[in-house]
Amino acid sequence: MIDQKDFNLQYMNLDFAQNYLLSLSQKDRIELICILIVCLFIFKNFFHAAITFYQGQVVKNVKIFISQKLFSYYLKQNYLDLVRKNSAVILRILSMDIGNTSIYIINLLNLLKESLILVSIICLLFFSNKEIIVFLFLIFFFVAAAFYLLNRKKLFQRGKKAQGLNSNIFNIIQKMIGLFKELKIYNLSNYIYNDYNNKIKETEKYLFINYFIISLPRLILELSAVILIVSIIFIQLQQESNVMNILPFLSLVVVVSIRLIPVFNTFTTSLSVLKSIQPSFDLVFSELSNLRKIKSEKKN
Repeated sequence: MIDQKDFNLQYMNLDFAQNYLLSLSQKDRIELICILIVCLFIFKNFFHAAITFYQGQVVKNVKIFISQKLFSYYLKQNYLDLVRKNSAVILRILSMDIGNTSIYIINLLNLLKESLILVSIICLLFFSNKEIIVFLFLIFFFVAAAFYLLNRKKLFQRGKKAQGLNSNIFNIIQKMIGLFKELKIYNLSNYIYNDYNNKIKETEKYLFINYFIISLPRLILELSAVILIVSIIFIQLQQESNVMNILPFLSLVVVVSIRLIPVFNTFTTSLSVLKSIQPSFDLVFSELSNLRKIKSEKKN
């Protein structure tokens, strides 16, 4: 517990700070506020840079760890077990799927970071107008949730198809290198080129559709906010009331929307990215699970 002496000391310090601020001229107060703003932004940017650096370090170490584990797992397999596996799939796992897994982890970290930001924004704005905060939060939440629920299955399916097509592309490249002489002798260069070309086009089609879908949440959220503001104005005009009377309300709606839209956009985008690259994450996780099973069997 804080004794009376400590309490009085803290109160005196606060009282001294208050008296000091009141004794400053308007010019000195503005200068002090400017210095505080600069210091605050310097701290914020350093803090953000530190989080980004730490996040990058975590992802880098995880990617190296998974790559080493899976490469060692394939290297130590029996010859017959390795031959049964599709070599193109192994190449894709070690080159692409592990990379997608690191992207998966980055988006999980982004979701955690944005969750903390969302809680902070709501706590800061909640005391200004609870009704508006709850109302806008629910609107943006339902818009983001509807977008994700409508697209998550298709995102996963397209990601799965692109993953399989990438294996086919690796397989074609292997054939081109391994059977180069035969391709030239039997004049099959055009055949393998057309096969490669078709697979590339189909893969990029699925990746482009997923990319385009993932880029839409911000546009939809901004459009929802504009429609909401225009609807409020339209309703007021229909009721023949003075629109100027609701300007403070509209201003608060705009400010809150500006704060909430980037957060919900990151939420929806990260969830969509997670769904589109989940096939890679699931496969890598499955291979790591097989590795753990083999190690546990050897110990027993």
